[in-house]
Formats: sequence, C-alpha cells, structure tokens
Amino acid sequence: MQSGDLDTLPHPVPIILGPDSLESIGPGYPHDPNSAWPAEWLKKYHFVELPAPSNVGDAQWKGEVSEVGLPGRGRKWEGVGCFDNGVDWFGDGSFWLIDTPGVSLSLQLSRKRYADE
Repeated sequence: MQSGDLDTLPHPVPIILGPDSLESIGPGYPHDPNSAWPAEWLKKYHFVELPAPSNVGDAQWKGEVSEVGLPGRGRKWEGVGCFDNGVDWFGDGSFWLIDTPGVSLSLQLSRKRYADE
C-alpha cells in the first residue's frame, strides 16, 4: 500500500479510494498494529470509495462518488487500454482511475494526460 501525508491536501477534499478499501484499512493504527493507516485519518478525512466493477456493470454510478469533482455528469466503469475497468474522471480523457487489483484488493492506477495527444 502506498500512502502519503494527507495533511498536505486542501480541506475539505474527498479522498478517493478503490472498492472495499475502508474495510481493508480500518480501524487503523494503533487499534490495528499492522495497519499502515493512522486511525485519526479515518476520523479526520472524508473518504469516498469507488464501487466494485462487479456491482455496477455498465450502469451509471450512484451517490456521492458519481458527483465528486464533476457534478451532473455521472460516471461508470469502462474499458481503457488493456484494462477492463477504468473511469474517465473529468470526462475529457485527461485523468483516468483504473481498477487493477493485484497486490491489494482495491489497487487503483491513474493515467494522466499532460498535453493533447
């Protein structure tokens, strides 16, 4: 698991996590001595989980995750490159979150476009 100092993020910004992440990282350290996440982060920050691809299929996402950063557009999983499940976060191809479970159940990669391709 990779993590950084969440205190460097602007407040209040939702922190986007892969499907079922909160279940796998809670309750946090020191309640769980093996956790890489401090318990106070789970209380201090607002986390939003992406839906599991198997739970939504081709359907538009519902709830808060469908609106974070892009009100009114909605989101859904779709294929990107060689991956079955990615989401075009801003709807313009500039930033993708890609579901790539492997080392951890809810591992996400990001693909960013810095200039027109």
